[in-house]
Amino acid sequence: MRPRLYFVLQVAALLALAFLALGISVFIINFILFSVRLNRIDTLLGFGPRGWGAFVRFFPWTLLLADVGLIALLEWLLRRFRFGSKIPVLYLLGGLLFVTILTGAVLDRGTPFNDDLFKIRAGLPAPFRLIYIQARHHDVDDTLTRFGVPPEPGPDDASSTGVNR
Repeated sequence: MRPRLYFVLQVAALLALAFLALGISVFIINFILFSVRLNRIDTLLGFGPRGWGAFVRFFPWTLLLADVGLIALLEWLLRRFRFGSKIPVLYLLGGLLFVTILTGAVLDRGTPFNDDLFKIRAGLPAPFRLIYIQARHHDVDDTLTRFGVPPEPGPDDASSTGVNR
């Protein structure tokens, strides 16, 4: 027999971990969409198979794999709750993907969150500074130029972040 406080703390810890995993997952999806927008990688999709290959090469796959792992962890955590175990796995997974992608897209396109962090990237704490410094890939500009897409003003220009809204 365990005291009731044990179970209450267990549920609270699971909920806190689930919200943390959801928050990190939303941030990762948000950053993936920002990186694609910042580097204009999505333009490569319009150039057929050659462009698709370049898109695959420049897409941030490591971040996507990390996010898939977080969503799997989040689904496992939610299955531990009574309501989560009653929902079919595919519905729960689809709902989690929908919520994270929608929230990440709204955060990227609807707010200046990423643009502001990109502008002040040198003043961010260590992990975020490294993430935002590595967000811009200049070799994408070379590839786009080969496809005939003119370069945009760089993110280091004083007048622009290099990001279209």
